[in-house]
Amino acid sequence: MNTRFIYVLFACFWVGIAHAQPDSAYYWKGNAVVGSTADFNDPANWWIGSFNSGRTASQSPVSSNNVYFTAAAFTSGTSTITITSNANCKDMIWDNAILTANAPTLSASSSVELYIYGSLDIAPNMNWSVNGNIHFKSNTAGTVQIRTNNKALRMCNFNIELGSGTTLQLVDDLRVENPSTSNNIANRGWISLTSGHFHTNGKRVEADFFSSTSGNNTRRLTMDNSMLVFDGVAWVQYPWRLDFRVQIMRVFRQRVRICV
Repeated sequence: MNTRFIYVLFACFWVGIAHAQPDSAYYWKGNAVVGSTADFNDPANWWIGSFNSGRTASQSPVSSNNVYFTAAAFTSGTSTITITSNANCKDMIWDNAILTANAPTLSASSSVELYIYGSLDIAPNMNWSVNGNIHFKSNTAGTVQIRTNNKALRMCNFNIELGSGTTLQLVDDLRVENPSTSNNIANRGWISLTSGHFHTNGKRVEADFFSSTSGNNTRRLTMDNSMLVFDGVAWVQYPWRLDFRVQIMRVFRQRVRICV
């Protein structure tokens, strides 16, 4: 075989590996490089490996990529990261050291789907304006977590779609609300448990609606020592809908009776 041909094949192989970047950590470049508004799905906006590594991503984050938003990326005024189309990541981690004066905003319209295959950690000094649907999709056995730092998640649907051996556990209180201020729109402000285990971990949970009516999917809901508040009013009969047995029920405002 021609030596030059082998070299070209070898070079293409390594270029392909570099391009795929399947398990690399992604670090948001920030306003110093990107500008005041930038697209989450534009690979040019991400460093690979570490912040300011000099290695720019060659594709947008995928389900195996952890994404990090460090304080170093937000040093000069506010900025907005816009998710312009459906997006994926593994863990999404926002740095608690981000200053109030530099608070960034993560934004997406109600038509956008955000798929998270790991944990979500929201910083206190950032603004959450993702109005579409968020999907927790991990299939890895064990526990993934969500910390909201008292941020209300104003979105259409908060979907828990985990593997049968995966738990989504709350680190602090969870509040899911309609992107508008009204709570009378039945397709917004939902928490939906489709598969996997949702553990409220003694925290307060608020939403317009809660649903777990997914047929034969393996699901588990642990809500011991939690206060659950579901106060949506719309064409649905109740803001709480289940099709499997539960033992502990503390439901307020609507005083929904659950018959099992």
